[in-house]
Amino acid sequence: MRRCEVTLPGQNGGTVMVPRRSSWLFAAVFPFLATQALKVGCECGGNSASPHCVGTACAGQDSGIGNDDAGEDAGEDGGMDGGNGAGPDAGDDAGIDAGRDAGSDAGDDAGTDAGDDAGTDAGDDAGTDAGDDAGTDAGDDAGTDAGDDAGTDAGDDAGFVGPFAITGVVGNADVIADNLLESTLNPTAVWGSAIGATSYDVLIRNAGDTADACSVQNSATTSFLFSACTLTLSASYRIKVSAKNGLGAVTPASNDGFLFTVVGTPIVVKTIGQKVGRDFSTPQSWDDARKGNLTTRKVFAISAQTGAFTNGETVHGVSSGLDRTYVEEHFAPTVAEATMSLDGAAGGTYLVGETLQGQTSGATAHLDSVLTTTGTIEKGVMYNDSPFTTTTNFTGSTTDSSHYLWLTVAPDQRHNGRAGTGVVIQPTLGGDAIQVWDHYTVIEWMEITGVHSTGCCHVFGVHASWVNNV
Repeated sequence: MRRCEVTLPGQNGGTVMVPRRSSWLFAAVFPFLATQALKVGCECGGNSASPHCVGTACAGQDSGIGNDDAGEDAGEDGGMDGGNGAGPDAGDDAGIDAGRDAGSDAGDDAGTDAGDDAGTDAGDDAGTDAGDDAGTDAGDDAGTDAGDDAGTDAGDDAGFVGPFAITGVVGNADVIADNLLESTLNPTAVWGSAIGATSYDVLIRNAGDTADACSVQNSATTSFLFSACTLTLSASYRIKVSAKNGLGAVTPASNDGFLFTVVGTPIVVKTIGQKVGRDFSTPQSWDDARKGNLTTRKVFAISAQTGAFTNGETVHGVSSGLDRTYVEEHFAPTVAEATMSLDGAAGGTYLVGETLQGQTSGATAHLDSVLTTTGTIEKGVMYNDSPFTTTTNFTGSTTDSSHYLWLTVAPDQRHNGRAGTGVVIQPTLGGDAIQVWDHYTVIEWMEITGVHSTGCCHVFGVHASWVNNV
């Protein structure tokens, strides 16, 4: 039997399209609609007229007028063919033979062929095909496809702007986007990209979020340099970023109001992980190399090395006459270092342009510029290359509130609060994963597991002994 599309009243004035296989199924499932006029194009069966067939529509059951209606074919015509009543003969009515009527051949009437009526084919009405209304296809309305509204695709309408997050702030020599800024001048806010965004509004406000520190600006990229904005040393601020498109949709950053602090101390950043190219392979090797007197440490930009310097050797300033102790930049020192860190007594002035010479290695380098002579923050950034299986003992450094060790995880390598989603420290021998003896040490963002921590000062595998502000 041919399929019949029926239109049922839907909620809020809409409709529900129900495929009709037989009139008994429809009447059984939808008896409350049995007396309503339904969509034109249904089949009407039987041999006598029925009050349930109105014109060319079926109402809850097949009509008694032939197998087709309204000038349909094969057994149907304006005067009804064989098998139809209303004065037809045994196959003819009103001068129409058993398959021919008014110039139409068997299966044709009024110029329409079998399965066609008024120029439409089986399952079609008013020029639309099965499942189509007013030129739209199944699941489409007004030229939009399934799941689309007003020309937009599934889940994405004209006003959609996706989520994103603020990464941090950089400025001048500080090139790591995080929550500490080394310079009061020219802060640059950095954030991730939002799907659907055409630009971003960004501003910097005070820590209390009560006043602007750097007025709102618009950026077409995922960073903005506030060139006319000066911040205050040791003060904290908030970055606020909103992504938007040209149609007025706006999405604020998921961590909008990102808090950062301006520090006057340069931050020396080293990478920690097992992949080739990391500065150190473990937190312990990083601490062994970078510990020392962080309150007076000197850092220079250098070039033209003639060899690799040795950790702990004395470095002599050929012109200034100063001698200081070399601090290793990498687990394996190279002949192409960009910077040189030296520990030792305060005072004295190294001269830009002079030669620095290692007294053990014999290596030399050219001093290009002085980055700091007043100490550093030593920042070790861990990467999720593989679990860290050794313990770490932070000890032997001279620190204060402005000069300290900071062990953290790269922003895109951090856990999300669930086990196994970021950097993991899992010592194979158990015990304390990290012991801290240096004041002001910062430890954050890693997962510590497979350890025991009992007694005083243990916090999930971190043992802090006789230290302040850890």
